[in-house]
Amino acid sequence: MQPKRYHKALVALHWLLALMLIVALPVNFDALPPRAVHGLVAKLLMLAIGLHIAAALYHHFIRRDGLLSRMGFGPR
Repeated sequence: MQPKRYHKALVALHWLLALMLIVALPVNFDALPPRAVHGLVAKLLMLAIGLHIAAALYHHFIRRDGLLSRMGFGPR
């Protein structure tokens, strides 16, 4: 079980990941080239997904706390 002090941070990080999926676009695209916004959001999203995968693998191989089985991958 994770310590309580990390719970709020983990919830906040998951909300941030969800927010990045539905990020608000600027009202006026004349200020920024559309490709710049798309490129930045795409890179941030790839980074967040990569960190999520790395964290899942860390829990599985290093901590061995059964995280993946609790997520539905494997016997419970």
